Amino acid sequence: MRFCPKDETIMSHLIEVGELYFICPTCAYQVKGEPNDTLFLNEIHNLSDDLKYNQLMKNAIYDPSTPLVKYKCKKCNSEVTGYIYIGDDMNKYILCTCGLIEQYVPEK
Repeated sequence: MRFCPKDETIMSHLIEVGELYFICPTCAYQVKGEPNDTLFLNEIHNLSDDLKYNQLMKNAIYDPSTPLVKYKCKKCNSEVTGYIYIGDDMNKYILCTCGLIEQYVPEK
């Protein structure tokens, strides 16, 4: 992660023809990435979706914007749980305050 030296905004990354650049979304300041920056990007992109989004799934049930649904938790029998869609495949996960995180598979 880089911060713009001009206005301290978090810079976005852009990959062009195999080169990594960081661009400030506020002032358009641009700087070429260094070799260590690419190591960080490779680590994130090579993680499975479950690992990449694990912390998000743990915290989402406490976010007031997480939609709630009447779905019985298999761990604590709570009648109300939350859900989120995650990953490139938009998998649905059921979440509960007891810590349950389960991929939702509709009954056939």
